[in-house]
Amino acid sequence: VGEVVARDVSPGPADEAGQEVSFVVGVLPEHHLDYFEEAPAVDAATGNLTMVIRSGTPSFTATLTVTALDSGGVANGGADSSARALNLSFIVPSGPVAALVLSQPAGSAEGSLTVAWAHPDLGTPFALGAAQSFTVALASRCGAGDAACSAVELIAEVAAGDCDASSGCTASFGGLAAGVRYVATVRAVNEAGGSAARENWALLLGPPEPPGGTNVTQRGLLAGSSSG
Repeated sequence: VGEVVARDVSPGPADEAGQEVSFVVGVLPEHHLDYFEEAPAVDAATGNLTMVIRSGTPSFTATLTVTALDSGGVANGGADSSARALNLSFIVPSGPVAALVLSQPAGSAEGSLTVAWAHPDLGTPFALGAAQSFTVALASRCGAGDAACSAVELIAEVAAGDCDASSGCTASFGGLAAGVRYVATVRAVNEAGGSAARENWALLLGPPEPPGGTNVTQRGLLAGSSSG
């Protein structure tokens, strides 16, 4: 992470031009220091604030105090420091979705598949860094020499607010060809971008069975077992 927080840095009037300026950065609350692989610091030459957030850290809010110090001291009533407080929110991508299932539900329209998934952020929709939406991709996987299979790639965006905290989220795709393997991929998205992907696949057969049955075979990866 990098941000310019100091510009036109000067130790003071012309008679203090020979003094050097350095920066001290504090983190409040102090235990948030554990969230950084490299603690926040300001480069005296560029005024650039840099830090490295530790992998696996949740989204969090912290106050950074940036104090500029010159080497002139405080003799004769002088001042050698100037402070600024920054209230920053550090938002990391949401975790991947869970329990991802691609299926042809009984009683659904012919040539359709439904993607269903869950996500822990659905229970805390207003938490800092919570997933705001989900990007769902459905793509055909055609084998060599399979003339009946054509390349299909469909995208759907599902708002987290359209999901249910208990039952999760769904997205349906229609107009699909029978006898083709389709792969569904889902990413959770917040202000920091998209999470790692989860995928599952299913082979779409002919018309779905009446309610009480199912018409999906060769379910692929265990629900939510693949990420990348």
